[in-house]
Amino acid sequence: MAAKGEIAVEARQFTGSAVPGTEDKGLALFGRFEGSYRQSEWEARVRGFGRADYYDPKRNIAAAEEAFVQYRKGDWRVRLGADIVNWSATEAFHPADTLNARNFDSDIESFEKIGEPMLAVQWTPSEGTALQLFLMPFYLQSAFPSPRSRLNFAAPGVNLQGKEKLFDRNGQFTDSRTGAQAALRLMQTIGKAELSLYAMQHMDKLQPMPALDLATGQPALVFQTTRQAGITYQQAFENGVLAKLETAYTWFLRPSDPAATAAANQLAFATEPFPNRNHSQIAGGFEYTIEHGWGSSTLILEAEAISGVDQVYWPTLSFFPRDVLFGYRLAFSTADSRAIRAAYVVNWDQPAQKFFNLAYEQRIGDSYTLRAGYRAFAGRDVPQPIGFDALARGDHVFVTLVRHF
Repeated sequence: MAAKGEIAVEARQFTGSAVPGTEDKGLALFGRFEGSYRQSEWEARVRGFGRADYYDPKRNIAAAEEAFVQYRKGDWRVRLGADIVNWSATEAFHPADTLNARNFDSDIESFEKIGEPMLAVQWTPSEGTALQLFLMPFYLQSAFPSPRSRLNFAAPGVNLQGKEKLFDRNGQFTDSRTGAQAALRLMQTIGKAELSLYAMQHMDKLQPMPALDLATGQPALVFQTTRQAGITYQQAFENGVLAKLETAYTWFLRPSDPAATAAANQLAFATEPFPNRNHSQIAGGFEYTIEHGWGSSTLILEAEAISGVDQVYWPTLSFFPRDVLFGYRLAFSTADSRAIRAAYVVNWDQPAQKFFNLAYEQRIGDSYTLRAGYRAFAGRDVPQPIGFDALARGDHVFVTLVRHF
């Protein structure tokens, strides 16, 4: 039996003018625990995290990341329980990495993942080739920010927590938390290149359509069952360049009569009921690492684009619908593992949308890590901002002290 974990104090202070109805500071206690046990072909693993905020209890969360048992023998591996999959090749844009639910009150370029209950079977017929089958029986949903948070995806005070309306593969409303979902993924390594192809049908967790619940007068978030197919690719070159690509096409399974379904469920949409939002997303880029002897520098260039869908729906599909990222990492070869990261993201179609992140991290002795930085957002000045535009009030500094055990 092996166990490890961490406990952290997280502090953040939002900058700029005060926003009525929101909390301008945060002070949270964060914890993560991981335990594992292995005997012969059997393995069990548990990992989860929790966060409790002193100023805003609606930010509190407890979630499992992993909680599974696994049997491995020969070319086969069978895993049952909650798990996290990482299908992304890129730094900040993740069109192919949509299986897991997220905690949306975390870093926008890499939201915290929540473990998905599943049966996962992997067959490895040869070195460098693997075929995976995932069966997922539960409709797990993402956790939205507090209505008092300046990182909320709607106007201040608008509560998006618990406002999910789920529609199954027949396009009908369901209040059940179970349903058939599955994914199939093929992975192939060729030299220094890694390629994967996948197909999936599941209840969407990341691309809700905003609506109004006429029965309550409150916002509703319409999640539909989707079918998705995609590709990820990475290749390392001898000169220190890493090439990355991922792409996905998503089909939303709509009701046969969208207007009648909306009326039956007392839902009003800003546009047509259950609009056609089928679309493709593609993201790619390069990393170039330079060794200095005393450390290393990595230059990052990435871009993402959505196509095949009306621009009015972009904010419901991605925080970065037509964006480019310029990034830099500086890692020092020292005992305290000091590192500096900087990233600037801008929407080339809507240049008012910008994001900047500067972070510093270092170890303190054997048991502590210090993280600190500044995050800034700029959005369009629109009457009812949603998605990225709503984050324009979210500039903040943060300091986190982690104790490892």
